[in-house]
Amino acid sequence: MLAAAVASATSHIRVGTGGVMLPNHRPLVVAEQFGVLESLFPGRIDMGLGRSVGFTEGIRRALGHGKEAASDFGAQVTQLLGYFSGEQQKYPGVHAIPAEGLRVPAFLPATGSGASLAAELGLPLVIANVRGEWSMLDAIGGYRDNFRPSAISPAPYVVLSSAVAVAETTDKAWRLLGFRSLVDDVLPNPRRIPAAPGAGDSALAGRSSAPPAKSSERSAGWWTVPAPTRSW
Repeated sequence: MLAAAVASATSHIRVGTGGVMLPNHRPLVVAEQFGVLESLFPGRIDMGLGRSVGFTEGIRRALGHGKEAASDFGAQVTQLLGYFSGEQQKYPGVHAIPAEGLRVPAFLPATGSGASLAAELGLPLVIANVRGEWSMLDAIGGYRDNFRPSAISPAPYVVLSSAVAVAETTDKAWRLLGFRSLVDDVLPNPRRIPAAPGAGDSALAGRSSAPPAKSSERSAGWWTVPAPTRSW
């Protein structure tokens, strides 16, 4: 719904999801929804996928899935792509309309074995510096080394995800990142308080003014990623 709202309010930018948790949705339904989006906004839709089944047991029960549903992510992605190509074989005679025949780029997260799956299927990879920079670079290297070209992406394509704050000053930007870290880092462990330069009169008063040093804490940065070159 949000992707449709953004696409309808714009005319040139690409609009994607980040992402649709495939274990919680039937691939046929996802294909039909993105087929409608691509039909309404041709050439502007990206299909970001995820493998989470919910962060708590209560949420998983409410969604009707257990943790084991994530283990079938690869088959779910393959089935979803098959609805677009018309080659899905699990349910003979079933077609996703209007998705069949359309080319909607699918982006996979690096969580779990996502980098390997993205390389195998020839899909773009989305990755963040969650487990440390070297771990991230190793995953990207393995993805590029094992990449198999596809109609969606003829060459490896990596999207780096990061928490970025934009404000009038560097000080204000660090404060925004500090409050983001409160959600990501402090709530699970109240003893951890992220640093924010010049935050003496804020909720982070009394803490160090140095930028966060640990890889699990956030830092501001920009990555310029060129638009992917695709030929359908």
